[in-house]
Amino acid sequence: METLKNFKLYVTEETQAHRHLLSAAGIDVLNSLCWLLMDAFWMFGLPKIGIFFGLPTLLTGFILFKRERGPSGCWNHLATHCWILMNMLWMVSDTYHDYEAVSLKAAKLFLMMGMFFVVRGMQKTGNLSEAIAHYKRYKELGRKKVRVIRS
Repeated sequence: METLKNFKLYVTEETQAHRHLLSAAGIDVLNSLCWLLMDAFWMFGLPKIGIFFGLPTLLTGFILFKRERGPSGCWNHLATHCWILMNMLWMVSDTYHDYEAVSLKAAKLFLMMGMFFVVRGMQKTGNLSEAIAHYKRYKELGRKKVRVIRS
């Protein structure tokens, strides 16, 4: 059996960017991780911790929004923020029953706003492919992270 010493690992630019936490790609990974933890704690019956993780999710999302270039990315980030806020308000409604009616109504409002932003992004770009290109890049990023070449 050959060992890894016989292989050279060539890392593409996308993977290199993920190594630097303060790069856009690094912040994007941090945003996804916080969002995953937010939902995971909610699912495991610890919604207060989930709500806590919503704050860094929003913060990193805001940083990504400020760095985004192009009209479709702007609208996608707004839609994503609405989704995160909807998610957080839903957690609040499940956790704090005194605020259930108000937070659930607000969550529904953010859902509608998010849908509006997606449609607006399609209008600004002129086609659906461009409007969702922001999301498609994650799929492409996952396909070509690392190339292993035998030496």
